[in-house]
Amino acid sequence: KKAYQLLCNAFSGERKTYSGVALIGLRGGGKTTLGTKLAAHCNVPFVRLHEVIAQLAGMELGELISLTGQGIYRRLEMKALRQTIEAHPHAVVETGGSLVSEAETYRVLREHYYTVWVRAIPSDHMNRVISQGDMRPMESSQQAMRDLKLMLEERDVDYRLANYQLMTSGQEIEESASNLIGHCGHYLQNAG
Repeated sequence: KKAYQLLCNAFSGERKTYSGVALIGLRGGGKTTLGTKLAAHCNVPFVRLHEVIAQLAGMELGELISLTGQGIYRRLEMKALRQTIEAHPHAVVETGGSLVSEAETYRVLREHYYTVWVRAIPSDHMNRVISQGDMRPMESSQQAMRDLKLMLEERDVDYRLANYQLMTSGQEIEESASNLIGHCGHYLQNAG
């Protein structure tokens, strides 16, 4: 089914008209940094979906998941996405890395926003997360790196359903931002 979706995306002559851009991918790829720059360049809101989820839940995400589990989180994620689409059709939306695991939520996202997989090589993902002050990956760095690679491998086919892939490894932030703006900024130009 996913292979069919990939082929349809790649070969359909039909081009959708999008009015917003959604950034997907794992933490440390550059979604927040690049999304902020794209939104500022195009003068549209930058919406972090996890903040909308936390607001709906009335608590931080870690607390939400530990108290209620993944099921409630996933329902709130869909609700947050639908609320964001309604409130901000012309926006840059940053999603959590696992959103792609929920087929219906991911379908709704791809239906409304031009999707960009912001990616990096595993070591860059890890180093960027650590440089943000999250030392959890260092608790067992070899196991954490194996887990990260496995997660990327498991989600690869889902991430590839995105309209565009932006590899940020080996690029300066401004170069990546320029590539992102050049490739998908026009989806946000008529947002005013």
